[in-house]
Amino acid sequence: MGTSARSARDEWVLSTLELLITAEQLAQLKAERVDSYWETATRRRFASDDDILAALSTRFRMKIANIHSVSQHERELVPEQLARKYRVLPLAISDSVLDIATADPHDLDCERGLAFALGRTVRMSLASPAKISERLDEVYRPDNVIENILENFIEHGFRRFFLSVNYKAEMFKAHFGDGSDGFHRGSPYTALGEKL
Repeated sequence: MGTSARSARDEWVLSTLELLITAEQLAQLKAERVDSYWETATRRRFASDDDILAALSTRFRMKIANIHSVSQHERELVPEQLARKYRVLPLAISDSVLDIATADPHDLDCERGLAFALGRTVRMSLASPAKISERLDEVYRPDNVIENILENFIEHGFRRFFLSVNYKAEMFKAHFGDGSDGFHRGSPYTALGEKL
């Protein structure tokens, strides 16, 4: 069996992947130098994030995280630097407990580091590494969210966009311009008279 000189950060997930993918696919993963077996398996479509999460949830008796429940409060109390260092998403925080989404329930450095830095007990639930990374960008860098949404629409063939703006309308207009870049034709903005 070929293994890389430098092991993937999630080598522990191989025992779960071997239940979900073929022996040949598993051998391919082990033979290459990869940063993450989980992400490589999903990128190559050997297994889906949902299948891996379900298997891990059963195996470790852990909940699957609702990664869309992050509020401004969690964002303010958990610094972006810590969230990215440990590749976690803060889900809820109280005076004594921090709930996080993680793709690595074995990361004791994460648990200890967050507990020390924030003075709270850490409770983990599971989420895929790709979804955590994507959500971290949305939570800590919300100014790019609209641009990312538009880019996804463009990838799927949409070419004309009309933005209804009110709050910070001038900021949107300054960022997206007048439509001369090809995203819009005519007047790309519909100004709303009052907040909805």
